Amino acid sequence: MNNYLDNLKEKKNLMLEFLSLTEKQHEIITEQDYDQLFTVLNEKQSIMERVNILDLEFQKYTLPKDDITKQLFQEIKALVEKAMHIDDKNIEHLQTNRDEIAAKIKQAHKNKQTHFEYQGKNKSIEGILVDKKK
Repeated sequence: MNNYLDNLKEKKNLMLEFLSLTEKQHEIITEQDYDQLFTVLNEKQSIMERVNILDLEFQKYTLPKDDITKQLFQEIKALVEKAMHIDDKNIEHLQTNRDEIAAKIKQAHKNKQTHFEYQGKNKSIEGILVDKKK
């Protein structure tokens, strides 16, 4: 039972983080700053994978009917609904500007690849001075 509540609280925290990332995603889409979009989407995917693992754990338990559990379920449900509402807005915005956004995302990805190809992932820029012999 205690492990069940711990998992439920962890799921709530993950959904809070997911909602925060969804709001950040909305800002990125609104400001058309697509360089960060891939990072946010990957973070959201990672959270959903962790939530799915917790959901599998919940199947091992019989659902308690106490007030704490009910309240946590309601809070999680509210977080999910809010995130879904924001995601729906994000999808609508992306669909209306699909071609323009696709070109910008492709360019951002290409710029990132070019940077890594020329400079390496963590390579710093170094310079040397070459002086002609007189």
